[in-house]
Amino acid sequence: MVQVETMAQFGVIFLLFALGLEFSMAKLRVVPAIAIVGGLLQIFLFMCLCGIIASWIFGLSLKNIDDFLKLKICPEALS
Repeated sequence: MVQVETMAQFGVIFLLFALGLEFSMAKLRVVPAIAIVGGLLQIFLFMCLCGIIASWIFGLSLKNIDDFLKLKICPEALS
């Protein structure tokens, strides 16, 4: 099991190295607004998708989530 984990770590290191070789700041400077907006949009949409899937799997509704947040932020709000 340790050998598999070690090989997996080396694979990740080599993948990041290869991505670093392909990355070019000159190309990124050409499209800064698209890269930033696109990256932020991708993160936001992925978070929403994960939230929808998690709520579907665990059977949560918006009322349950609202009650949970109130309980965590201000327990007195539910009483």
